[in-house]
Amino acid sequence: MDPLLFTPGPTNVPSRVLKAMAKPMITHRGATFRSLYSSVEDKIKQLLDTENEVFLLTASGTGGVEAAIANLVKKGTKVIVPIFGTFSERIANAVKTYGGEVITRKYKEGTGPVKEDIAALIDEHLNAEILFIVYNDTSPGVMLKDIDQICKIAKDNGLITIVDGISIVGGAPVHVDAWNIDVFIGATQKCLGTPPGLSFISVSREVLEKSKNINTIYFSFELFKKFAEKRETPFTPAIPLFYALDEALKIILSEIGYKRWLELHERRAEALYKSLEVMNFIPFVHENFRSVVVISTSGHPSLECPALKSELEKKYAINISGGLGELKNKIIRVGNMGFLTWRDILTLIAAIAEILLEHGIEEDVSKALGIIGNYAAKTPIPWDG
Repeated sequence: MDPLLFTPGPTNVPSRVLKAMAKPMITHRGATFRSLYSSVEDKIKQLLDTENEVFLLTASGTGGVEAAIANLVKKGTKVIVPIFGTFSERIANAVKTYGGEVITRKYKEGTGPVKEDIAALIDEHLNAEILFIVYNDTSPGVMLKDIDQICKIAKDNGLITIVDGISIVGGAPVHVDAWNIDVFIGATQKCLGTPPGLSFISVSREVLEKSKNINTIYFSFELFKKFAEKRETPFTPAIPLFYALDEALKIILSEIGYKRWLELHERRAEALYKSLEVMNFIPFVHENFRSVVVISTSGHPSLECPALKSELEKKYAINISGGLGELKNKIIRVGNMGFLTWRDILTLIAAIAEILLEHGIEEDVSKALGIIGNYAAKTPIPWDG
């Protein structure tokens, strides 16, 4: 039985995308790769709605985050990093590793900063140089709905804006140029339905000017720009992943249509929140911050979170995620990313209901499945997995 992934990455990969990885190997210093590079770059720019430079890194999303820090943070650089989950905390630690001074505020579990908080932090720290913020932190399932206004406030105050959009790009709107984002970081293995291993970074002209003569080789924006001009990467890339990403983006942008793709994520999120709540899985995150790509709940009051996660995997080959850090064993997280079908979601809800029943817990599964069915009828998904 093939696994069915409802994790916040990696996610299910369509057979077409997997097959694209099986193409014959090519040199990364030839015309075929340069054409492939151009195709991927153009599609990423559409995805991010940007005219900025886009660099393609053979590295995980964390590599993309470190690249941003390596190019912009030196000893004493003052960086605002709001902390509202494991991944925002990881950014703060990375900034410290590079000698930066972190200005932060930690937010109550299930919430995050709003634009007024960021404005206040900037007013309190007029010498801050960078805002580094996570658009969607998957560890609690918190999404910042006013990220555009947050970045505008920071930019209006002269800060460089860096956004970790790894888990959200392809699942919610991103308008890099209109939102005043200097550096935006994305990756392949979340809402884009591609295997892990590539990250991509859009970089503004201002940042390119600031990121010269820095102490990194592999992550040097200056070096990436030099090679990007001839549609190459500075170092050997994961060529099969370039083919995979190109194929996935072709499906998303050209065949499905990006507007429809984003709408599907939104409708599936609504269906999952409602159907799980009917079965007594209460949302963990405050309503104003609930993510459309990670549905986190406090679990069922009569069944421990690790038990549900384990039984779904052992009995049905369905993978969901538990909590991280301080939330370990306290919540469950259901990924709503990429190429999931309504059939997949019905399968998940039915499997959860069956496990609850085996533990003597009866919930209104018919109502939960009916909610999914209603959404499926109104918003058909144009692929069969």
